[in-house]
Amino acid sequence: MEVLSLKVKALSTSFRRPMDHNYHRTFPLPPPTTIYGLIGAAIGISDREMWKKESVLKDINISVLSTNKAGFAKDMWSIKKIKSNKISETSPYFRELLFYPEFTLIFGGNEEILSILENAFSDPVYALTLGREDELIRIDDMERVYLEKGEPLFSGTILPIDLRKSRYKPILEEGMVIDPPVMDSIPLDFTVDKKGVRTPGEKRVYSFIPYGLSIQVEEDIGEAHSINGRNFVWLNS
Repeated sequence: MEVLSLKVKALSTSFRRPMDHNYHRTFPLPPPTTIYGLIGAAIGISDREMWKKESVLKDINISVLSTNKAGFAKDMWSIKKIKSNKISETSPYFRELLFYPEFTLIFGGNEEILSILENAFSDPVYALTLGREDELIRIDDMERVYLEKGEPLFSGTILPIDLRKSRYKPILEEGMVIDPPVMDSIPLDFTVDKKGVRTPGEKRVYSFIPYGLSIQVEEDIGEAHSINGRNFVWLNS
């Protein structure tokens, strides 16, 4: 099976966990809807077009691999709340940031879809980000590759399962310092009303495996694929 592989990097980014308010924690990798947003920006379609049932996105398989240990920091921001056209109060919050993250984004589909993505990422309609508008990414490499059969040994990727309810074995070595996996229920899509307000649709629990942590999953989670020696599964199949 041929897929499109995209190697990207950013100066900084943050993937806020859905229920966070005063303290914005970040996922270690971009969740599926963020990856879909990147595709939409490259193709040049609106939120409403992107999330409608007949959207081209529905036929694109996606996954992601983290390819480095990103830097980490906490930054304090403030939100100015406006009431009656005046600033009524200022609300501070902390936001976690990843610095110099690098990812391999993987896209699957038929030949027409891969060609559309290839052309879009070669000449994107809008600026490409993985996060906020000013968190731009750079594409370092784009290529077509053939997948190999993988095994259920994963590191630096996202799995469409809840590891808290699954059988798995971490691969540990003496002296290792690792971050734990992160599990959260996140939306797979949105509905967008006439005013442009987005409402989350169906949700699924995903497990984010940080770079440097390897786990052996001991139950069936679907077909595993391999690219350049790294294993992954599709996040939307």
